[in-house]
Amino acid sequence: MTSVLRHHCRSVPRFVLQHEKSGKWIPLRATAKVKKGSSYALIAKLNTKGAEHLRIVGVSGSEKVYSPTVAAKVK
Repeated sequence: MTSVLRHHCRSVPRFVLQHEKSGKWIPLRATAKVKKGSSYALIAKLNTKGAEHLRIVGVSGSEKVYSPTVAAKVK
């Protein structure tokens, strides 16, 4: 399954998509393009079937900003 998450950002140059596994947040390979107006679409392929909990981390220098967790069901 390919997942697309869309959101708005303010001056965050880098994004990391994470999924929760055994109580820990693990980074996933994903691509993001920041568009005009500070919106972005992040695309990732999810291989594990079942429920996934995902979040996006915006990284700017030493600061990190976390999105709310999103639940996704992978078939």
